[in-house]
Parts: sequence; C-alpha cells; structure tokens
Amino acid sequence: MIGPVAHGKIGELSYDVGYLFGATSATADGTLKAILEYEIEF
Repeated sequence: MIGPVAHGKIGELSYDVGYLFGATSATADGTLKAILEYEIEF
C-alpha cells in the first residue's frame, strides 16, 4: 500500500494520519490510517 501520510507533534500529542491506496489487486482499494499517541513522562 502507498499513499500520502502526515505526521507531527502538538504539545504532548503525536499524530500520524494518511490515506493509503492499494498497490496491487490483492490489497484493499483504500485504507484510512490514524495513530494518536499521548506522552506522559514518569
């Protein structure tokens, strides 16, 4: 799968979002990717 992805950090919140397209007929036509992380220091 290939496609545009944006990633960055706002304060203690990190994000990684994008839309991935299927590169072959065996993969899905499209997939939404979203990862959010909140960092807490101990």
